[in-house]
Amino acid sequence: MKNFRRIFVILFLALLSVSLFALPGVEETFQTESGQYVYYRDYRLENPLYIGFLYYGEDMIQVRYLLKAEGKNLVQDKSFSIYFSLDEKANHLELTGEKLPEGITNDDTEIVNYIHSILYEFASMRIHSNDEVFFDVFTKTQDVPYFGGQIQVTYDEQIPVFNIESIDSVSGEKIFKAVTMGSINDNADMSFEKFSGFVDFPSRPKSKKLSSKKLADFIWNDSEDVPNLKTLGDNAVLWNLEMDIPKSEFSKRGVTVDQYFSRANRMSLNGSYVYLPESKCFKKGDNLICCYPLYSPSETNPFRYVVKVFEKNEGSYTLTIISTYFNFYWENKQYFDTLY
Repeated sequence: MKNFRRIFVILFLALLSVSLFALPGVEETFQTESGQYVYYRDYRLENPLYIGFLYYGEDMIQVRYLLKAEGKNLVQDKSFSIYFSLDEKANHLELTGEKLPEGITNDDTEIVNYIHSILYEFASMRIHSNDEVFFDVFTKTQDVPYFGGQIQVTYDEQIPVFNIESIDSVSGEKIFKAVTMGSINDNADMSFEKFSGFVDFPSRPKSKKLSSKKLADFIWNDSEDVPNLKTLGDNAVLWNLEMDIPKSEFSKRGVTVDQYFSRANRMSLNGSYVYLPESKCFKKGDNLICCYPLYSPSETNPFRYVVKVFEKNEGSYTLTIISTYFNFYWENKQYFDTLY
């Protein structure tokens, strides 16, 4: 258990107190909830550039700009946030005020203009897609002068705020990509502000073919501290959580149970960040399975792999969480696949 804190995943499901919103002018089937956010990587610069959107409700949004130094033209990272108040009654994005960071100078004008442009363009693209059906991931061509004309925009209802998953040129070059989404617990939760981008995940080790003897060596032990939690030495944890959730919690969102948990199970929380480009949710029989790499920059070994198996049983639900080190998962994938 000495390494328990490094591999344990905290599950946070804010089901009983929820505020549903959509950006002014946006018609969402799967509405964004207060406190949810999304970060995108802008691939147009040599330095990694991220822009994040944290949605507080119909009348406020925070936009954060993060330009990474990484030894390229910058001495240190540049982080910059603006809070915008919105006219919630408008049928388009109408800013009614903004709060700029202290110490702003003329040198920051270009960043302020960039933030304004991306906010307006993303909102406009999404509003012009209100007539689309958002139950499936789809790509459409949109003419956006800011991006040089026609672009390919991929939408996914699972991504909060704009439902934009990626933007590519018509020739297939990456422009923007959603890299993580998450939810803050309260005003003291700094997960959005402390996001520092992603370093490269280690390459996947080649999965081994495991002998029967090796498979028998995987022995889980019950935790003395946490009910329904088992440990595999210092390499992995497995936690079973039972939940009773009224159907009204899903019907008021206008989504199915699978739709809700496909988003909720891939939400970044508590300073650990889900890497969306390599995340997936799929059905296996009646079960919903969500898998993703997880990056925890404050940990000694920051790379993990998480599998969540969601099973429905007559109004009650079982969530099985498997959390292990990234390399350990891929080296022993044959075994972990037997768990679900």
